[in-house]
Amino acid sequence: GETQCWDEVAQFALSYSNVWKNGHFTGDVYAAERSQVSKTAESGEFVARGAFVIRGERRYFRDVAAGLAIGLQYEPAVAVIGGPITAVKTRARYCVTLQPGQYEPNDAAKKVLKALKNMVPEEEQKSLKNVLNTETVAAFVPPGGSDIIE
Repeated sequence: GETQCWDEVAQFALSYSNVWKNGHFTGDVYAAERSQVSKTAESGEFVARGAFVIRGERRYFRDVAAGLAIGLQYEPAVAVIGGPITAVKTRARYCVTLQPGQYEPNDAAKKVLKALKNMVPEEEQKSLKNVLNTETVAAFVPPGGSDIIE
C-alpha cells in the first residue's frame, strides 16, 4: 500500500545519502511536496549555492534502516535494477542485498556482479553479457563503503 511505498522512498533517500557514506545503519529523513521546495529566499534570508528552501510541513521518517538491493530483472525488459530491498526483491529474478560496510563502491560493484553471475544459470550468462557488467551494477552502488549481506 501507500505506507510501503513511503517506506521504500525513505529507505532509498537514506541509502543514497551521507548516512551510508558515513557508515551509519539507520537515520532520519523527511519528505516534502514539490510546491514546498524553492531555490529562492524570502526577504532577509540567504540560500547558499546548491541549497534549497523547504517551507511548510515535512513528513518525517525516523530510524530508517540503510539498505539496498541490486538485482537482475527479466520483465518488462532484461536489466540491472537497484533500490529499496522490498522493491527490488519483488521485481528481480536474482538479487543481492547491501548494507553500509567496508568495500569501496568499485570493489562492492565487482562483488555484487560476481554474486549475481553465480546465481544466473550458465546457459543464460552469455545472453546477459551486455546487460550484466560492472558498469551497470556500479550505477546502483551507493557512495561510501558497502558489504553484501545476502
